[in-house]
Amino acid sequence: MKIQNIVATVGTYKTKDGTEKKEYLTIGKFMTKDDGTQSVKIDCIPTWAWTGWANIYDQKKKEGVTSVQAPSIDTDLPF
Repeated sequence: MKIQNIVATVGTYKTKDGTEKKEYLTIGKFMTKDDGTQSVKIDCIPTWAWTGWANIYDQKKKEGVTSVQAPSIDTDLPF
């Protein structure tokens, strides 16, 4: 399965040197399953400075980040 981010531009900000940059918000995921079907999962809808347009980008892998497995409710909790 291929998962991509759905990203909206929600405003701009100025850097320390005065350069204006766009501010982005990841609003959901776009998934393409192995059989070719596609799905969209929207997590939030921006309510400020949003034109209604969103872009889809490949997810970037973060270096040095490891995933953590949540404990199983049935066996790993001490109570």
